[in-house]
Amino acid sequence: MNYCETVTTRCMQIGNVELNLRSGLYCNVGNKLDISTYKKLGKRELLLLDFLLKSPANIIEKELIVKVVWSNRIVTDSSLNVTVHNLRQFIKSVSSNIIIKNFSGVGYVLYNNTES
Repeated sequence: MNYCETVTTRCMQIGNVELNLRSGLYCNVGNKLDISTYKKLGKRELLLLDFLLKSPANIIEKELIVKVVWSNRIVTDSSLNVTVHNLRQFIKSVSSNIIIKNFSGVGYVLYNNTES
């Protein structure tokens, strides 16, 4: 993973995709000039990814994730499960070595699987 941060933009590169962590917009690194190829990651998926990136390789408890990603709203476990699933699908689609692992009943951890 490559990270870049400036005053106005926080972005990261996952595989061949560059993702803006503020807007959720992402594109293939080779097509950055073609705005028609840009896609957008969902708000909750983006918040979850940004939160997990702040503590890579550390288990983050589900309750804390819900508190941060849903801003103290009451949500069901299925909301978290769907958001994690969607984020995993995004990560898988960009051929990344990033893994989100579930520790049943505890929480999630994000790590870079360099063996893939």
